[in-house]
Amino acid sequence: MGSAFRLAMMLIVLLCIPSTLSQSQSVEERTEQPRGQLLDIRYISYECLTSSTCEPSQPEHLIEYFSADWCEPCLQVSDQLNNYSENGSIILQHHPSALDETFLSASKLRFDTEYRLLFYPSIVVDGSFLLTGSRQAMDLNTTLDNSSTNWSGFNSIEYSNGTLSWDTSTGELVRIWQLEPTPHTTLDRTHARLAQQFIVHSTNTSSISLNASTLPEHSAFVVMLENKGIRQLSAGSLAPTGLVDVSPDNDVMADQESSLRPSSLALIVAGLLMALLAPAILLQRNEMMRKRQRDVVIRQAKE
Repeated sequence: MGSAFRLAMMLIVLLCIPSTLSQSQSVEERTEQPRGQLLDIRYISYECLTSSTCEPSQPEHLIEYFSADWCEPCLQVSDQLNNYSENGSIILQHHPSALDETFLSASKLRFDTEYRLLFYPSIVVDGSFLLTGSRQAMDLNTTLDNSSTNWSGFNSIEYSNGTLSWDTSTGELVRIWQLEPTPHTTLDRTHARLAQQFIVHSTNTSSISLNASTLPEHSAFVVMLENKGIRQLSAGSLAPTGLVDVSPDNDVMADQESSLRPSSLALIVAGLLMALLAPAILLQRNEMMRKRQRDVVIRQAKE
């Protein structure tokens, strides 16, 4: 009985070792992944696009707003952001949720893979600071004041006769987001600058055709010079998050990942083994108690 018990405990230990190793390996993989960075940014307004030649402007701040049409707290944040269109800040609104009709896969990749966000609404300021939920969004002014931008990398950039040309001194990727005024799918309101298209080029490319004649009115472009990789975001506010909606996409993914983790499998198998061994452990315990009682009776008889 004792040898069987020891053998079962050894099996449990062996099952737990791979899960520990896999967890340590996943931590190492996360730390070894390259860190992304937003280096420079330009904004091409609709007025610029409808001119024969213009130089895209360099905004003071970039506000990336991740929302969803099914997200109720996003309505409050959207109303707040409407006041930031004329203060040197450019708003790039993303719909990364596949539940939205206006879903954009590139926005989802930015939400999940680059910024590793979990909740709507979320605001990323200048690619560096994160505000989560309707309460933290109220601290946007303070976050903008504390964010000192020093955009650099585009030596020159020009839009002329339907072609956007640039020259860079650094960076890995030129990413271009096309923004359009887009109606809300269920409410009588409009998203002023929702990302609808996405173009990416390596810095080896120096130009791209942008045909303004086919674009909806008031369309615009945000041009980013970036290094690819995961972003290291800092908290933009110490306030409570307030109202937030969990991303259904990430919720499902998290459930799937947790159910497939080796650590979870090891715990399940260990629990099953302990359940199977429980009767044997009870029998061994009872046998040891009876043996002690017999020893006591024998000693008393000898005395």
